[in-house]
Amino acid sequence: MSNNLRIELAKFRDINEIMIMYKLSFKRLYNKYRDDNTSPYMEDSKTIQKKFFMENSYYFFIKNNEHKIGMVRIITLPKNNTAEISPILILPEFQRKGFAKNTLNIIYNVFNDYKHWQLSTIKQEKSLVNFYLEVGYQINQNKHFKIKNGMDLIFFDKYIYR
Repeated sequence: MSNNLRIELAKFRDINEIMIMYKLSFKRLYNKYRDDNTSPYMEDSKTIQKKFFMENSYYFFIKNNEHKIGMVRIITLPKNNTAEISPILILPEFQRKGFAKNTLNIIYNVFNDYKHWQLSTIKQEKSLVNFYLEVGYQINQNKHFKIKNGMDLIFFDKYIYR
């Protein structure tokens, strides 16, 4: 992996590119679960546009050697000193190379005023659950959402003290 990993704030004109990244990165999960209601794979440009303009919502491209290899959306809640990652994605050909872990560290440094981080993933996707546990997240035992039979969301928290 390269040392040239960085995040770059997306612009409104990038919405279609973000949507394409959603399709490429979430296709496997969509095909497995066929979740038409909550899957990022099903989000259209109007939905992404609405999220793009939400207060305290920021889309970033993840770039390595100036190539876009993924994206992440951060939602900040300044009053609570909390930020949410929803979603983070690495394009399939770049997965399992350490980019997500290193991107998280970059995000924590950019948003260094935020001490409490939250995210969610599909409970049945053990590799995703294990990844978030490995990077210091803890499962929030009080939050759980059943999407459908065989598909549940679990929620994670991480506290960063500097």
